[in-house]
Amino acid sequence: RRPVYGEGMRAAPLLLLLGLLAGAFPTGAAAQLPKRSGLSRETGAVYLEDILPRDLKLQVLKEAPVFSTLDGKNRLGVIPAGRQVVVIALTDKALRVRGRALHDNVVGWIARSAATPLDAKFTETLNAATERRRLVDDLIAKKEIALGMTAEEVEQSWGRPSAKSSRVDAAGRIESMEYITYRNVPQQVPQRDNLGRLYYAIVYVKEETGRRRVELTNGVVSGIEENEQALPRGNGRLVPPPIVIGF
Repeated sequence: RRPVYGEGMRAAPLLLLLGLLAGAFPTGAAAQLPKRSGLSRETGAVYLEDILPRDLKLQVLKEAPVFSTLDGKNRLGVIPAGRQVVVIALTDKALRVRGRALHDNVVGWIARSAATPLDAKFTETLNAATERRRLVDDLIAKKEIALGMTAEEVEQSWGRPSAKSSRVDAAGRIESMEYITYRNVPQQVPQRDNLGRLYYAIVYVKEETGRRRVELTNGVVSGIEENEQALPRGNGRLVPPPIVIGF
């Protein structure tokens, strides 16, 4: 019988996300979260490259058939007990791994029960980090920012700032990212042609329409200042700061 793995890992509720990990937030500069690759993905799976700064390695405890997809329709091989694999993604019941099968290297899905169990606290932290990533991705897609985001995430949403500055005080490192918006205003400028005749040419002058300033304390957005004309606007939302997952 072909195995059919679960739909996907449940994300931790937002209240749990906010209160669960008092010891998991960075105390200094914000953690540098990994960047996404172009890896093809299955719906419902949590991909660890979005969250973890390095590979998660587990040991296979019992012979593990490997399948190309979550529905278990295409068997790629078997990873014997005792071998180490790198976990690429996971659901409640399955792991997408990279490792050595009996005859060749494979990348595919194995049953989660076939490998070393993950610590419950690690799983909770992973869920929280996954939910944070979902919230931030939603903000970036809408060209919005929120308190708790990193400078890199602000740039993903609003682009490169017009200016940057930084200072160090008792609270730590304070950085500022300033965004200036402009519009081109047409103006008539008197000119003379080769015969000395007067005419008016249209030139466009860049005019400032708004400013937005984002303040970051120790790498995390702690304040947003903008005037009414500056768009797109911050929305006053709050996301948890980057979550550091130790293992």
